[in-house]
Amino acid sequence: MFRKVLLTALCWAAGVAALAAAEPPATRVLIDKVAAIVNDGIVTESELGEQTGMIAARLQQQNTPMPDPEVLRKQVLDRLILQEIQLQRAARLGMKVSDEQLNAAMADIAQRNNIPLAQLPAALAQQGVDYPSYRDNLRKEMLLGGLRQRDVISKIN
Repeated sequence: MFRKVLLTALCWAAGVAALAAAEPPATRVLIDKVAAIVNDGIVTESELGEQTGMIAARLQQQNTPMPDPEVLRKQVLDRLILQEIQLQRAARLGMKVSDEQLNAAMADIAQRNNIPLAQLPAALAQQGVDYPSYRDNLRKEMLLGGLRQRDVISKIN
C-alpha cells in the first residue's frame, strides 16, 4: 500500500515537474503545496495555514499566551493528519453524512444563535468565516463524531 502511494506521489511530482519545465516562468502559478501525505490522502499547506490561523486567533481572543509558532504549526499538522486518518477510516467503513443531516445541523446552529438559517452565511461572513468551508468542516466533524460513536457502541457489552 505504502509503495503504491509513494509511486503515485512520485509519478505525480514528475508530471508536475515536466509541466513546470515546459511552461515559461511567467505563466507558472503555485496553487498549493503538500504539507503531509497521509496514506492515499494529503494535508495541504493551505489547510495547515488556515487551521493554524484560526487557532491563533482563538487563543488571542481568549488572552491565552501564544506558543512558539513552530510548535503550534506542528501540533496543528499532527491534528490534521489524525483527522485525515480518521476520515479515511470512515470512508472505508462506508460512513457518510447526507445533505439532509448537514442541513438539519446547520438549522440547529442557526436556531441556537437566534438567527434564521438564511442569514447564517452572512453572520459567518461577519466573523470572517467562509460559509462553504464552514459546511465542509461541519460535515467532517459530524462524520468524525459518528465514527467515535460507532467505536464506543462496538465496545459496549
